[in-house]
Amino acid sequence: GPLVGAYSASKWALESLADAARRETTGMGFHISLANIGAVKSRMLSAHIDDVQALLAHASKEERDFYGAGYKTHADQTTKFNSVAINVDRVAQKLLAISDSANPSPRYKIGLDAKLLITLDGIVPTKLMDKILGL
Repeated sequence: GPLVGAYSASKWALESLADAARRETTGMGFHISLANIGAVKSRMLSAHIDDVQALLAHASKEERDFYGAGYKTHADQTTKFNSVAINVDRVAQKLLAISDSANPSPRYKIGLDAKLLITLDGIVPTKLMDKILGL
């Protein structure tokens, strides 16, 4: 979504590295798994929503005219994700279960938003996915 390009790029880079490392180390006696974790209920997420709304409130007219729609969309999306965010203890339990698995999957989706958005993104046309995301 808007305003998370650098964050998203860093996650794609980690996915690429994890996939390559998993394939390069096949048969070496250990497993590399990737966990795609959706929104996690946290003070950081709540503070981020407040920060974006404050940024909008204090932006100049020119900034609001240029960036306002992106900031508003980002704030709306973050608020929606917060409503389905998974509890941090549940994330920890799932990660521990993965680490204890004798034969883990290469990839896990943790949280409703991760499961839904990653699945939809692979089968829904881009323009429709943008509409689903409120763009």
